Amino acid sequence: AEQAYGYAIRVATQRGGHEFDDQCVTVQYNLARLYEARGEYDQAGQKYKAILEVRPSYPDCFLRLAACEAAKGKRAEAIGWAQKELTMHPKRPDAWCALGNLYLEAGDYKHAESAFKSLLSTAEEEGPKGPVPCKRDAYAQATLAWIQIMQAYAPCPPAAPLVQACGLASGQERVDKACETLRKVLVDEPNNLYAANGIGVVCVAKGRLTEAREIFTSVREASGECVCP
Repeated sequence: AEQAYGYAIRVATQRGGHEFDDQCVTVQYNLARLYEARGEYDQAGQKYKAILEVRPSYPDCFLRLAACEAAKGKRAEAIGWAQKELTMHPKRPDAWCALGNLYLEAGDYKHAESAFKSLLSTAEEEGPKGPVPCKRDAYAQATLAWIQIMQAYAPCPPAAPLVQACGLASGQERVDKACETLRKVLVDEPNNLYAANGIGVVCVAKGRLTEAREIFTSVREASGECVCP
């Protein structure tokens, strides 16, 4: 595949009369994706950066660079690339999701929450009649609920049962807020397994284990691989 991409790049360059015509950029991007899929993140990064030198707003390059840096364990650099994508495309939901998830992986709940809230308040996606606001984005809402649950559990001792998350008034409030958010998601999308699974986690936190078991059983039957976001 790499040899085929290399040949395609040479043909596109010769025909275009300059280093990067449109077809050549596409082929370079596909080659970068191949490197990335093979775990050759430095080579992939070099390709993505080369594309950005001639196409500064080429779709996905900043986010792919963020993914490469994250895969190398360089989370700060990954966050930086995601932020650069948002300077180019501030209403792109994928970019807000990527940034929020990077903060979430770092345990930075404050900034993760801010990113997903920004998705709901500012992001847009293309619809059949033009841009559509992402105010009710199910993934963002479900993830915000999960963040509330993790913040409720954060003050608990290591390895403490989840039910202790509701031991403090602040924890109880966060769990209740998460439950409310997840229920709103299920009103819009009754078959959303992530939201249903989240309700099960809420039940565990509240000590309602029988209800939680029934929910988890239903989720498992619907999808054996479903986990909370």
